[in-house]
Amino acid sequence: MVTPVSSTSSFDTWIWQTESWQSLWKAYGMNAWTVGLAEGDDLRSYALLQESSPLTMSTYWGRSAHWVDRLTIKGFKSLEVLNGPVVLNPEVAEDIHQAFSEYLASLQDKQRYYSVVVRPTYFSEGPSLEALETIYGSHGFVAERHHTFVARTSGSLGEIRKRIASKRRTKVNKARREGVIVDAVSGHEGVERYWKVRCENWKRNGQEIVPLKHFIDTWDVLWRDSATQIFIARKDDHDLAAQTLFTCGKDIALVGVAVSDYSISNSLPGNDYLQWYVLKWAHENGFANVDYVGATPDTDDPKLRGIHSFKKSWGGELIEHVVFRRVRNNLLSRLKQLLDDPVLAAKALIRRARQMMGRG
Repeated sequence: MVTPVSSTSSFDTWIWQTESWQSLWKAYGMNAWTVGLAEGDDLRSYALLQESSPLTMSTYWGRSAHWVDRLTIKGFKSLEVLNGPVVLNPEVAEDIHQAFSEYLASLQDKQRYYSVVVRPTYFSEGPSLEALETIYGSHGFVAERHHTFVARTSGSLGEIRKRIASKRRTKVNKARREGVIVDAVSGHEGVERYWKVRCENWKRNGQEIVPLKHFIDTWDVLWRDSATQIFIARKDDHDLAAQTLFTCGKDIALVGVAVSDYSISNSLPGNDYLQWYVLKWAHENGFANVDYVGATPDTDDPKLRGIHSFKKSWGGELIEHVVFRRVRNNLLSRLKQLLDDPVLAAKALIRRARQMMGRG
């Protein structure tokens, strides 16, 4: 059901919230809904929003009692835009971002959220970074610059293949000779196959295992439509690598890649073959961009440099984008700043004290 709830600039704000979504997110101490901007009956934009607290993610991953989140969400309740705003009419993109930023700022002030975070789509047609900074800045949002790699899937498969580093093409050919194939999986059985590969990855990295139930619950509510795909590369009965991807319009975002112990111990380039398969699948199904979700061009961390190099080798373009954050200037935000960066917080307090004494 779609319900008009308010008017923002020249747009009506609509909300979608199904019982299944409510039951999933509230089980993890959160709330989530989809908001849309419409002109009359014509939907112009939509976004998925999640309400949480800084400690909510610990429960989300199954590491703390729910009551902890119930307490912290009262004080540090935050809002994050997980997806969007997705602009359906590029001709009014700036108007949509203006209306959406106004809506978020108003919602934050009304609900007293500690912070609001939004990540506008950054590799399709739309306003420039400078225009977005002006729009969101007018409502109190501060821009944080980030990078990612985006591979374009236009042109022929041969042209896409040429953009890939030669060492990746060599490994893809090796995998093909070894008989590696890719399965598109779904349902609880497919999710469990994916989860088992992720478990091996977590163990190798010394990370805690996320319960299977989390993935099953998420599949039942969010992943069961065509907007989500799970691909698994295998040789015979051995799974080698797994990848989840989300689609939105002409764009694809890659998340949750994992490589199995069998693939590593037998030097089988299953993940290389899987990444090539994803590019080919995107091209054949009419998608324009594959986002590798993150890049670290300036890092000194050897592991992050390796991940950065791997993503770059698939022919992607290094893209700069922005995340906008609006934090309420209250006691809780000062406390969190003190915990995050004591030196910066102390300087802010000294500056404020000088201003109060008329010396600033």
